[in-house]
Amino acid sequence: MKRLIMLAAIIITVFFICLNDNNQVLFVAAQENSIEEDLLQLPTFSHQGGFYETQFYLEISTDDSGIIYYTLDGSDPTIDSMRYNNPILIQKQYIQITGQGYSMQNDGTGQVIDLDPTVPLSMIKSSSFEWKSPSEDIFKATVVKAIVISDDQTSLVATQTYFVDENIYDKYTFPIISLSTDAKNLFSYETGINVPGINYDPFSTETRFNNKTGNYYQEGDLWERDVYFEYFSSDGQLNFKQNAGIRIHGGLSRNYPIKSYRLYARDDYGQDMFNYRFFEDKELNTFKRIILRAGGQTYKYTFMGEAAAQSLLKPLDLDIQY
Repeated sequence: MKRLIMLAAIIITVFFICLNDNNQVLFVAAQENSIEEDLLQLPTFSHQGGFYETQFYLEISTDDSGIIYYTLDGSDPTIDSMRYNNPILIQKQYIQITGQGYSMQNDGTGQVIDLDPTVPLSMIKSSSFEWKSPSEDIFKATVVKAIVISDDQTSLVATQTYFVDENIYDKYTFPIISLSTDAKNLFSYETGINVPGINYDPFSTETRFNNKTGNYYQEGDLWERDVYFEYFSSDGQLNFKQNAGIRIHGGLSRNYPIKSYRLYARDDYGQDMFNYRFFEDKELNTFKRIILRAGGQTYKYTFMGEAAAQSLLKPLDLDIQY
């Protein structure tokens, strides 16, 4: 009877030694495993992300011999993405409401995004918390993600986010959080965390608000998606950036059109903590999770309800929401 023994040597080579019943070696075979090559340097952007009053041409370069690929839709670039050959025009961008779908303007890709409600159709038609198509064009940032790829090496993904408008410095009075990810992570029927999707049961005997089915009600690691998290001050300065995980947050509000999110710092994404002082009046600069609340049941009104209630508790020196 022959026995097969596997021994590991020097990490990268595995030796298979076949022995007979007398423990005599019959043959030795070596299997070469691929060695993880050193990563290429990140591509370099000619402009730092942030606020710009006028359009400009963005140049992306590399000190390595690889080819630069990039995306403008929030997804991570691959060898199948657009190849960088010429400077990219970065200009004021908006989503134009066409009635048939959202037509992305000035993004250079001709992309059309179908209307994809984040609540069941029954709620769109009859609920006071109904989803509604936007009534005007939506101003948006331009997210550029780039990677360098050669024959056997690659770089990590570099990301910059640009806000271009002639009145951009008057547009915001609060800090800005930019979350960029592949659209399928949020809106895919099978895997999107924002939509009713494959897990929604339209025939549930529960009432509309007790029907806790849908992709947005799924929990745990399997329903966490990767996201790139950026934190800008109200004047457009990039203060913090990090890869993270994102999940839907909340209870009943999970089926509202506007979602709340939880952001997770993990080693798998590069850093196991968010190391930044987000709250100026707190001596805290290390966080494992961050919750981005959408306003709960007041989301369709003033967004002030929770903020007003929490501010009443502030003099009591209690932990409050910000």
